[in-house]
Amino acid sequence: DNLYLNKYNNGLTTLLKQTRHEHEEINMFAIELEKAVRGKFAEFTERIFERNQNTK
Repeated sequence: DNLYLNKYNNGLTTLLKQTRHEHEEINMFAIELEKAVRGKFAEFTERIFERNQNTK
């Protein structure tokens, strides 16, 4: 696991969990995804991070 990816993924998970509760300030909602599609940028960054971890 990469430290930076986990930090941002954990932040996103926290926000998504908050969509289960009603908030006065903003209207939030989420939908369940049946399939996640990885973008080219995500694939590129994973290759870079994996390469950096393997050289340590």
